[in-house]
Amino acid sequence: MRRLRAMKLRFIGEDGSMGLKNGEAYDARIYIRGKFLWVEWKVGRFMTRSCPYSSTKAFAQNWDLAYTT
Repeated sequence: MRRLRAMKLRFIGEDGSMGLKNGEAYDARIYIRGKFLWVEWKVGRFMTRSCPYSSTKAFAQNWDLAYTT
């Protein structure tokens, strides 16, 4: 059985991209589907949004690890 960890990622990309704000930390998870690395984050209480990245370099240009629990 796979165990998921709670993760906070800080968005370091440009404001407005996918509704995200630079410097804000988001409850998120990272997974791979097909050829893409996906980041999924909570929006409000019951919704999530996600964004695909074609490389770890592209991911690292937009996100930083805030902390894990």
